[in-house]
Amino acid sequence: MKMDRQKLILTVMGAIVILLSLTALFGGIQRLATGKVDTSQGMEVIREKETADIQEIERKIARLENAGNTKDTEESVEDAKDAADQEKEESQDRLPKELFGQSIVMGDSIAAGLIRYDVLNPSNVIAQSGASITEAKKQMDTVVEWNPQVLFLEFGLNDLKKENQDVEAFKEEYESFLLELQSQLPNVRVFVNGIFPVLSSAKEKEPAYALIEEYNEALQEICEEFRITYIDNEELPSERDYAEDGVHFNMDFYPVWLNQMAEVAAL
Repeated sequence: MKMDRQKLILTVMGAIVILLSLTALFGGIQRLATGKVDTSQGMEVIREKETADIQEIERKIARLENAGNTKDTEESVEDAKDAADQEKEESQDRLPKELFGQSIVMGDSIAAGLIRYDVLNPSNVIAQSGASITEAKKQMDTVVEWNPQVLFLEFGLNDLKKENQDVEAFKEEYESFLLELQSQLPNVRVFVNGIFPVLSSAKEKEPAYALIEEYNEALQEICEEFRITYIDNEELPSERDYAEDGVHFNMDFYPVWLNQMAEVAAL
């Protein structure tokens, strides 16, 4: 009897333990099934990651676009330089007769060398040996008839050798010529060549050549007064460019002279 009671107590206690265990297990399952988990922190982390990735992608795209723009700009600059170089080469390749097609070079025996060496067409040169600015006025009708767009003047070397000639008289004659020219051809562009230097050997034979600098100063004053361009030829020729007389020039010098006139006048 006592043994049966003990067995009963043990059986009941075991049942209670099992029941409690089942209850606890069921509660855990129910909490897992119905309980809410706070995922806000995890979602925030994910969103931050996505934002960081998007920003990084945008930065990479911007770098690529900037690199592309920089490359395009560099290519544009290079293209512009190439075009300018090609235009300059084409301009340099143009023949003098084409460059001076709408121009006239007017002067003395130095200008006459343009015809003598067949550098320019006779229709673009009015020149004669020994000519001074006084003789130039006699050629005004021819200049007006040819009606050039550009006129280059090259006078003075023979003027300073005249007897009883001084620089003031030279200025007056030159200014008189320009006034008449402006009245006859008001739209012509005028460029005044400075008197070319001569070699020391020529100065020994003709002391008047020592006045070249003074006469060139007078020409510059005239150009300032009439608002026309003075072309400085003082350092243009080298010693090897001169003929035997130390005054005139050989054929190789004329393209150099024409190139300077063309550059100054933007032909």
